[in-house]
Order: sequence, then structure tokens, then C-alpha cells
Amino acid sequence: MKASMPSLPLLLLLLWGVGSHGFPAATSGAQKQDTELVQKYLENYYNLKSDAKQIPRQRNSSLVVEKLKQMQAFFGLKVTG
Repeated sequence: MKASMPSLPLLLLLLWGVGSHGFPAATSGAQKQDTELVQKYLENYYNLKSDAKQIPRQRNSSLVVEKLKQMQAFFGLKVTG
């Protein structure tokens, strides 16, 4: 009889696997906060001229992309912008 009963660890693993996919990874609030953090970083360390609505209004702004490329090159990262 013991051989036919699933073990508790296996059951817990299956329940965890099913339940772990039910929640969103990130919210738009977190994305907005990340965008603001990037803008502040570029303003402080890469002389990005501050326009309060620049990044949220125009995410692919050429000025922001250029500053990101400078930062990536400085840190030896693949330059993607």
C-alpha cells in the first residue's frame, strides 16, 4: 500500500509548481519606478539634461539612448542602447 501513495515532498513540489505561475512578474508601477531610476542615474552621472516628462513621454528618445550607450561602453558592456 505504501508504494502506491505519492510522497509528501512530491505532492508539495507539484502544488508549488502550479501555484508559482499565477502571479504577474512586474507591474507597470515597478516599470515606471525603474524608468525614473534610470533617468536619475543618467542625469547624475552622464549629464543627461533633465526634462521631467522626457522618458515616460518618449521612451526611445535619442538623447537617452545616446547616454545609455555611453554608460554601456564605460562599463564594458555590449552597446545596445
